Amino acid sequence: MNQKALIVLSNSEDLDIRLVDPVAQEWIERDREFDDGRNFAVEQIPVECREEFGDQTCTITSGSYQNDRAMACHGAMFETFTDMLTHVRENDIEVVYEFVGLIY
Repeated sequence: MNQKALIVLSNSEDLDIRLVDPVAQEWIERDREFDDGRNFAVEQIPVECREEFGDQTCTITSGSYQNDRAMACHGAMFETFTDMLTHVRENDIEVVYEFVGLIY
């Protein structure tokens, strides 16, 4: 069975549903210390979470670094939960992690 992490991001108008490599869970949840009193940092996006020719780094902020990381993860994207669930069933995928966050 193929394992994936589910990322769901939304705001008052948009819904973004993604299935990404499970390595995203470790990266999203990793604690972050911010140096020199700054409230932001630039981090490398794990290779497994990048688009083939997309960004290799992302800027994270001290108040929302987990959400910032989740927004930077790329993978299969779906318009609806029904579409995502159909894809999961048809491709023998086990969802092993879920992150729910905001689009801003």
